[in-house]
Amino acid sequence: MSRVFRSFFRRSRRKSTLNSLDAEPEVLNISQVVCKHYKKSIKEIDQDIIQEIRVLGEPPYVVRGTVTVTDERNITEYLNVFVKLFDTEVSPNDKRDFDLFCYRKEFQVYVSILPALTKFQESTGIDQEQFLFRTLIPRTYGATLSQKQQDAYYPDNSGMLILEDLSLQGYEVEEAPAGLELKSAVLAIRALAKMHAIVLAMSIKNTIEFFNKVMVHLEYESKYAYPDDLHTTILNLIKYDILDRPQLINYKSTIHKAIRRACFDAFDESEENPWHTMCHGRFWSQSIMFKKSEMGGEPISCKIINFKLAEYESCIEELIFFMYTSIQINVLDDEFDQFLEIYFQTFKDVLKKHNLDLDDTIYNFAAFLAEVNKIGLKALAEVLVHLREIVTKTENSEDHVDAKNEYFERLCFIFLHMIKQGWITVDQETTE
Repeated sequence: MSRVFRSFFRRSRRKSTLNSLDAEPEVLNISQVVCKHYKKSIKEIDQDIIQEIRVLGEPPYVVRGTVTVTDERNITEYLNVFVKLFDTEVSPNDKRDFDLFCYRKEFQVYVSILPALTKFQESTGIDQEQFLFRTLIPRTYGATLSQKQQDAYYPDNSGMLILEDLSLQGYEVEEAPAGLELKSAVLAIRALAKMHAIVLAMSIKNTIEFFNKVMVHLEYESKYAYPDDLHTTILNLIKYDILDRPQLINYKSTIHKAIRRACFDAFDESEENPWHTMCHGRFWSQSIMFKKSEMGGEPISCKIINFKLAEYESCIEELIFFMYTSIQINVLDDEFDQFLEIYFQTFKDVLKKHNLDLDDTIYNFAAFLAEVNKIGLKALAEVLVHLREIVTKTENSEDHVDAKNEYFERLCFIFLHMIKQGWITVDQETTE
């Protein structure tokens, strides 16, 4: 079952409130959590909360600050921290269970999955600079679901996830309503391929450890019981009259059938698939922070954030989802085949660095393209469920019209591009 159908929840959007030190935010014992995860003997530790960022009704909320750590040799280290906290009182009842689940999921990624992947990479002799948390993902300085309950399953108000503050290193999320430009898209695709390949390498070389330390945390339950539930949801989201537009009117019947088939394909998934690995679960432009050069302002590196929906899924489906939802339409139209090549070559290079030369197996470019074509239509359902929320995500009412137009333009492009790729088969009567 594809991740989209397990992760779609409609949420209200409210503006965030920023509280400085003058607002006297609630005292949080960040230092205590850092102490438990710090690898050196600590002589003294102190914390300084700089800013609280809270979106009303939307847990978790965030605290930014500094933790000062002095070890027994009197060497002081300053940790710039980005702390995700869970306020169980601000979430409405209909969202609370899902918010609790998402927080626990991200906690598991940082506390269980990433350490297991790091240990695996160490065992293969990978250079430390190639470790997953250093190149792709924020470092964690500590985490707990609860400081009150020793074996808490879900977070309470004392739970926190303490990460490095990437913003102070020059990283930021690109505000790109029309999608990412070419250089940012290439960076993101390479990062996605690296993450997918590292996890796949562990699943192949250290299977038992993978299932015990990684796979066990990647389960999901479906929100949709039947394909018809999903089909109805999609039609309500895309507003079926979009198919009456001039660009699509001749393909109306074809597209409607394709959407329905995609919904059924989403429920017809083989248990064994060589392209399954740990996926982000909602990899789009807002799931990536980019660092730009001081000269020219071009993107030079990126980090993946927000793992609250991580799961075991087809890496190819996640790639298609990212491209259709998050890259500028003209760039995607021109570079689609090139993006596939970049992803695969990066994927293959990472496997080789982990001593896996799989040229004579299923992991070759021809097999990759075959899987892309096989899974392309199935990815349509996931794209359609999330596209409206992604493209029209704006708090400024003046931007809403432009966002809505961008949404319909992207919808048209996706349908026509899938027809061009042969993933949507045109009805015979349409071609006559």
